[in-house]
Amino acid sequence: MVNEASQAAMHHDMFTLYGIINRHTPKHRNKRIQLRNMQGHIATPEESRQILTDFVQQTWAGPTTLDLQFAEPPGVPFTIGDLIAELRRIPITKAVAAPFIPGLVWKELAQFIGPIIHAQLTEWWSTSRPFIPQCWKDGWLCLLAKPLKPPSCPQNLRPIALQEPIGKAIVGLPTKIALSQSLSNLIYWPVMAYLPGRSGLDCILISQHCKAVRDLLQAQQGGPHLRARAISRYKLCGGVQLFLDLSRAFDMVCRRKLFQKLTTLGISEQIAHLLGSWHECTQYHVSHELGSQPIMIGRGVRQGCKGAPFLFNCFVVLFLRDLANHLPVDWIRANITIYADDFHVCSQYRSAQELEYTLLAFRLLFQTLTSLDMVVNPSKSVALLAMTGTAFRKHRQQHVVKTQDGVFLRLRADGMDDILIPLKREAKYLGAIMSYKCVEDATLQHRLSIARINFARLKPWLSRRHSLTTAQRLTLWQTCIFPILMYGIFAVDITHKGLLLLQHHITIMLRSIAKDHAYFTGHNNTQALQYHHLPTPALLLHGALDSLLQSVTQRYIVMTEVDILFTVRWDHLVALKLRIDTLEASDLVDRTLPTFVQAPDNVLQCKQCDFHTHDVATF
Repeated sequence: MVNEASQAAMHHDMFTLYGIINRHTPKHRNKRIQLRNMQGHIATPEESRQILTDFVQQTWAGPTTLDLQFAEPPGVPFTIGDLIAELRRIPITKAVAAPFIPGLVWKELAQFIGPIIHAQLTEWWSTSRPFIPQCWKDGWLCLLAKPLKPPSCPQNLRPIALQEPIGKAIVGLPTKIALSQSLSNLIYWPVMAYLPGRSGLDCILISQHCKAVRDLLQAQQGGPHLRARAISRYKLCGGVQLFLDLSRAFDMVCRRKLFQKLTTLGISEQIAHLLGSWHECTQYHVSHELGSQPIMIGRGVRQGCKGAPFLFNCFVVLFLRDLANHLPVDWIRANITIYADDFHVCSQYRSAQELEYTLLAFRLLFQTLTSLDMVVNPSKSVALLAMTGTAFRKHRQQHVVKTQDGVFLRLRADGMDDILIPLKREAKYLGAIMSYKCVEDATLQHRLSIARINFARLKPWLSRRHSLTTAQRLTLWQTCIFPILMYGIFAVDITHKGLLLLQHHITIMLRSIAKDHAYFTGHNNTQALQYHHLPTPALLLHGALDSLLQSVTQRYIVMTEVDILFTVRWDHLVALKLRIDTLEASDLVDRTLPTFVQAPDNVLQCKQCDFHTHDVATF
């Protein structure tokens, strides 16, 4: 478990890391799903079946065929060796749909069944309408309870679809080919998820926009030093950013609009033909107390499919191309950031005209998403607005609306209703806190609170009496808690005050792991860390920062000139490393051990029995 978590932490994969923690120390017991009817009573088996059927039909309603015309048969675009290698990668711990054999069996038999399956695919895919077994296209739907929501209606449940393992593995092969063919078109746009060489940390760098706007506002406050620097004064300036909330984004993708334009991204007709055939006449099997019922679906990327993340990225790029018909491409690349279904757009302005243009761009963003059948929730979206200048009050009254429900940013358009977006002081974004105030300290406080929660969940392993040694406890903490604490902090940057606070909380956790309490041992922090051979907080920060610097600099070796990551700057890490050096050098605490502490070689023998130990605290 520790090795698996270490690999996830090394790749900054918080999803896998949280999955390991949740698997061994769940937050709460599994909730029992109990649907209720319109009157609020517990639904009967017949009512439950009807509720689930209506939910699936309404959520994934759409045309079952794509009307794609291809003259040539697709053929098999991969070799027997590729197929065998993909079958061997079938995970043995992943759940499969109930009617099928677990993936462990197919993984062990990959060498024998690979040639047989390849020969069958060659026959099936040699016609202009390739045959895909129905069980490979279908998904077996499971509804899981969402946190903080009562599991009494399908809208409060998270749907996942289990797949047949052979079909799930095979569809991954044309998906990989499609990714390699379209990669140059995908990396040009600000799409940060499901692509090689990028992660959520690149999205968190939007904090640089927050800091730039903060500096702009501070420069407008006046004073002798600012006047001496001849800084420009504006009648209106500031910044605005928008965090969009999309309802079931993956499930709302229009398949026809996606697959009809898939070849425009550089994907060959052969691969587009296969991926399109995989999304025709698909079904979700809904299980309930009366059995299982297949329901035809025609919208959204297939839940649980290996091609779903890639196809959604293609859909997002097609959306950005449509948006480029209304807005300059350079503006889109500089101001929009998309991570899966998290859409963020921001901009600075130094005049009323620039503010009007930015708000118009926000409105065009809404309209383009709507034209692609996406559902945007303005009430669940969040806007941040910073404004100053000699005449900012008049403009703020034009664009900010106060109602009994709160304060809203108003997006206007001729002949259309206004769009009202809740205006907040800060917003949570991919594990960080964005704000035009002190974004560094806000993010640090948020990560500290999450780290304390996870430390409490793992406290039986980290701080209580059992057979784990201090070194093993430290390894567990460095694997499961420290990456959670540090996630996003370096991307946002850390103030000097934040470094001191971070040092304090890391020391508290380390002393808890060592069970070295000051009221009992009399050690100060430095002495306690030295006595138990624990790394200092500055040393841990150095290691984490060096790891991040290595990962963000080595990727430049394989980048192409069109990659959007060339515009992502991590220059602040060098200055942050110098501040960490200063923090370590400023530690003036006496590093010598107190005289009453016994050296590890001395044995402490009890005078009443045969007990002896080398540790003062244990004695």
